[in-house]
Amino acid sequence: MKKAQYQYEPLVTPEGWQGSERRFAIRLTELLDALFQRLGSMERRLRALEAAAQKEEET
Repeated sequence: MKKAQYQYEPLVTPEGWQGSERRFAIRLTELLDALFQRLGSMERRLRALEAAAQKEEET
């Protein structure tokens, strides 16, 4: 399996945005952070399972 390369940069809010718009952007950034952390965790688990399955096949 290829190693995935992810590039993620937090959202930057324009200075003219109001408080509610800024809070929305901050919350969206938090959700994206959590999503990318989960994705990384799942990818590591998948690699470990694939390695274990491959090792099992070799024996």
